[in-house]
Amino acid sequence: MSLARVAIIDDDEQVCGVFEKYLIPLGFEVRSAYTAQQGLELFTEFEPQFVFLDVMLPDESGLTLLQRFMTMRYSTVVTMISGLHDLSIAKESIKSGAVDYIPKPIDMEFIKNYLMCQL
Repeated sequence: MSLARVAIIDDDEQVCGVFEKYLIPLGFEVRSAYTAQQGLELFTEFEPQFVFLDVMLPDESGLTLLQRFMTMRYSTVVTMISGLHDLSIAKESIKSGAVDYIPKPIDMEFIKNYLMCQL
């Protein structure tokens, strides 16, 4: 049995791979998607407890996808991630339902502690 289901939605496959390589051995069930459409399908089928969602996706804004997630299942903990260090996007993310906004590059030890505190 896994600690929790975690979805990573980011167009950068390396970012998704780092999350997977780090979190799976810790006992998390992790799945990735690289587009908003794939992310929506993953969110619906996988029913993750946690989502790390990139702000910039190739087919739709991560903020738009976040708003869709919040209308579907508000209890899922969504954290926005981005290479953009933009306070206005961070504020909009929180206002739209994200619990946090984490700039890239991502410190995976921080992510581990972050997830453990949420469980």
